Amino acid sequence: MSDDRVQILKMLEGGQISTEQAMQLLKALDEADATESAAEQERAPASTDLPDWSSWWLYPTAAGAVIMAIGAPLMALGLTGGAALFWAICCGWLPFLLGLGVLTLGVWSRGARWLHLRIRNADSGKRSFALSMPLPLTLAAGVLRIARPYVPQLRDTAIDEAILAAQEALRSGDDQPVVVDITDEDDGEQVLVYIG
Repeated sequence: MSDDRVQILKMLEGGQISTEQAMQLLKALDEADATESAAEQERAPASTDLPDWSSWWLYPTAAGAVIMAIGAPLMALGLTGGAALFWAICCGWLPFLLGLGVLTLGVWSRGARWLHLRIRNADSGKRSFALSMPLPLTLAAGVLRIARPYVPQLRDTAIDEAILAAQEALRSGDDQPVVVDITDEDDGEQVLVYIG
């Protein structure tokens, strides 16, 4: 029992306040506690529903390796003259290069930052949209740094500054994710953007 509640009960016992006043004070304390716990829940982002993404890089890596394994024999068949050049390119080189690209993406996503976007109804907690993907912040920031002097419209939108600020915040070394939590009181929707 909190000190405030004990003090109210002592005041009631000492006859300083009436029973009705004690009930009103206790009710006010309960409402304050409920408001404080709701505020703490709003401050803490709902990142507990995010899955562990540390091993997801294995799936595109394995898929890329399988696609490359399918494309390599077809490519070899086309190069040895057993098939027409057109079929060698379409059935061999294209799957091999696609597999190589997917394999590279999978290995890259192992150490990449992830973007998690969650939209849910704040009242019911029911999720209406979820998206998670690796985010090439370093690549995007590098392209924006190169393109900024040549594309003046980038300065008007401030998207380049947002991406560069997110990259700098993530590069700061404390390994804390960037969390943007917005709740629309009118529609009752909560948008959570988690980069980390």
